[in-house]
Amino acid sequence: MDWVADFKVVPTPWLAHIDGSAVHSGFLYAYNAGASKIKTVVADLVRKYPDYKIVLTGHSLGGAQAVLAAVDFVAEHPEWTDKLELYTYGQPRVGNAAFANWLSKQAFPIFRTVYRGDMVAQVPLIEMGFQHQAQEVWYSSSAQTKFCGTDAENSTCQNSLSPLQWSTLQHLQYPGLSFDILYLFIGNAEAIGI
Repeated sequence: MDWVADFKVVPTPWLAHIDGSAVHSGFLYAYNAGASKIKTVVADLVRKYPDYKIVLTGHSLGGAQAVLAAVDFVAEHPEWTDKLELYTYGQPRVGNAAFANWLSKQAFPIFRTVYRGDMVAQVPLIEMGFQHQAQEVWYSSSAQTKFCGTDAENSTCQNSLSPLQWSTLQHLQYPGLSFDILYLFIGNAEAIGI
């Protein structure tokens, strides 16, 4: 189902308080599938733990959903804004420039980590009207990390690579994250009854 959500690329307007904002319809569909339950649980935890911090994180589609959750939380609970943190890994572009620029200006830490030439972080294409939010943290090699500043599509970071340098394999090689491709295939095959 993640791949189905990834391929529903049509931009759809989302959240009226962000003028001109549009997001990837497949990512929004995937987020909305569990959003109400997640928001209820988080609201209950906030009431129970008044000294809370809300850390949203995810890899790939999970990163896109974490972005949507951060924006949704700020829209519905502005009092949570100074308690939020957003960390994504291999996150695709979620929305258009209006969406990304609004998010980049929020007063909570946002770090979008990209490993080398991770192809997933390059889609949907800028030419399709999508843009990343700041701030990119780019692992250009295993020994070099670069904080790319407030320019969301920084041409000296991952966007310095040509499409020939993009890699789907690098999407599964983030430092500190462990993926077993065979396990992922077997686990997904079992889940769908193959």
